[in-house]
Amino acid sequence: MNAPLPPGPPANQPSFPPPPPASPTPPVDEATRLLAAAAHGNERFADAVLAEFLTEPRRAVPPSPGVHAAAVLAEALAVRGRRVLRDLVALALFVVILVLGWPLSLFWPVLVGSWVLVRSMVRSRLRQLGRSKLSAGAWLAVVLGAGAVTAMGFGLLNLVLTGGESVSGSSGYDPYDPYDPYDPYGGSELDGFGSLGLLFAILAMLALLVLLAADQLLVRQALTAWVGRTGTGQPGEPPAAVGTSWLPGGPGATGPYQARLAQIRHSTEHGNLIVHDGYNAFVGFGQLMHSWSLAIPLRRVGPPADVAAQPGESGSGTPPGESWNSAAAPIQLDVNEIHQAVTSEVLRLRDSQSLSPGFRLRELTAREQVIVSSAALLRHRDSDPLAAAILPDLSWPPRTQLTEREVREIAGGAREWIRSYRCYRVDSWDRDLVVSAFLHIGCGDGTLYLEWNSFQLNPIGPHQRIQLWDLVGPGRSLWMALVKTIGLPASLAARTRTLATLLAERVQWGQQRTTPDVYGARRSIREIAAGVEPDTYFQDVDGVRYLKLLEQRTLTAVQHFLQRSGLSVDEFERQSNQVINNTVINGGQFTGTNVIGQGNDVSADGNLTGQIPNRGNNTRGSGNHNRTDQP
Repeated sequence: MNAPLPPGPPANQPSFPPPPPASPTPPVDEATRLLAAAAHGNERFADAVLAEFLTEPRRAVPPSPGVHAAAVLAEALAVRGRRVLRDLVALALFVVILVLGWPLSLFWPVLVGSWVLVRSMVRSRLRQLGRSKLSAGAWLAVVLGAGAVTAMGFGLLNLVLTGGESVSGSSGYDPYDPYDPYDPYGGSELDGFGSLGLLFAILAMLALLVLLAADQLLVRQALTAWVGRTGTGQPGEPPAAVGTSWLPGGPGATGPYQARLAQIRHSTEHGNLIVHDGYNAFVGFGQLMHSWSLAIPLRRVGPPADVAAQPGESGSGTPPGESWNSAAAPIQLDVNEIHQAVTSEVLRLRDSQSLSPGFRLRELTAREQVIVSSAALLRHRDSDPLAAAILPDLSWPPRTQLTEREVREIAGGAREWIRSYRCYRVDSWDRDLVVSAFLHIGCGDGTLYLEWNSFQLNPIGPHQRIQLWDLVGPGRSLWMALVKTIGLPASLAARTRTLATLLAERVQWGQQRTTPDVYGARRSIREIAAGVEPDTYFQDVDGVRYLKLLEQRTLTAVQHFLQRSGLSVDEFERQSNQVINNTVINGGQFTGTNVIGQGNDVSADGNLTGQIPNRGNNTRGSGNHNRTDQP
């Protein structure tokens, strides 16, 4: 005899109960703090986030769980403003050195080019030998090789400039020519100008060193302020910008980007619509960890709970004078009711005391998430009123918030090009590790269809953290300034490209291109900086823990709903057991018969049926898909 089923959710229960009071330890803006610092310490990261979010003002804003995107972008703008000023002055000083101290301007690029060439060759050889770091002997080889290449370069340059003639040859000093400016005893008439020019060139190089040292000290000041913070900001509020508000393009002087930053701030906090560009539909939620789908044929085994509750004349559970026919009774399930039952069961995890370290499940959230591709949005904009409502004006970004009526209409499944999911999310490790699960339900023609996709947004990459702490170290700023001064010729292309990119962005701003990449998002700020795997073992197992808990509660809720509806759960149990018994061993996902490797597609009976491409680089088995809809 089956155990009594838990009661279903009350009819007047709201769709998404508010979370209970915050956990004893309030969330810390760890990700925001590190990413704001990374914008100063890693110029490539700053360029990447600005290119994704601010280059095109009409692009949709993806969710950034655990990150105040507007605060990070404001810091990236401050970094770019400082870089533009620095690069303009550096290029001007280099031109002065090139004009006034031409011997120095010839020696300098040859020396730097030789160093870069030899160092690249040595690194390439070490990689072939399976070694990543340069030993003392390797550095000695770089120095000697660069010196040899520099000497050969100057020898070749001397041949080109003199044409192979000796200085004491026919083109030398003529004592009988009164107009020859060269005098081996009295000196050249141009010596005064040449010496003065060389002096100014040396002063320009010293000014360049001071400029780059000041720039590095500003970076160190900003990094010290951000990396040294301990998350004193209140939950839900971005930490105040420190050390950069007075810089060109800083948070207090964002100019034309103010409206865009305000939109990003609102969208990342309140939006329930994702407009993506490309293959990845779940932009902002990290790597795909587990994906499965179930197709369950529905069959009655008894009257539904509402029918069985009515006493019949003969105690059969049917109304007086009627008999219940299981074969003729239509099977009608409401998708919204199933979602409501699942949400009620999943949110009961908030009450657990020991299921999650740090009581993180108390902050478990559930919300509707609608997903559409920008290409489909543009394609249907002229023929579907909903698409026109999402993108009413091509000169503005798509909407990020849909009404409850629009969401319910989409959940009905009448449209192929837009989908609705119920999203469950758990933030842990100071919101540095985010686990999300998406559930889609379809029902009709005697079949229940479930689609499940779970994602993990890994912590910020360790290389970012190590680099930040290195830059904060004492004496590092002056050393970096000296290295950048000597290597300036090698960075001229990058500095020029920064200025050209800014100019092209200003020209492109407001252009009326209507291609999918204009409106659809590809990555969030957190995804740009996320590592390929968790930092520690405990983060790894916590991610698995939350995904398994969400998965198990979802399947349990669906099973109980089917039982309360008087439907057979035999087929559901057979298929769902393949999901419940899914074993995670040392990062690999195995279902039924153990199948070694990534990207494996496993059928319900555990037999390998083929392979699908691995959609992630995570060694924990991302991209594996369990197909359990076999008969």
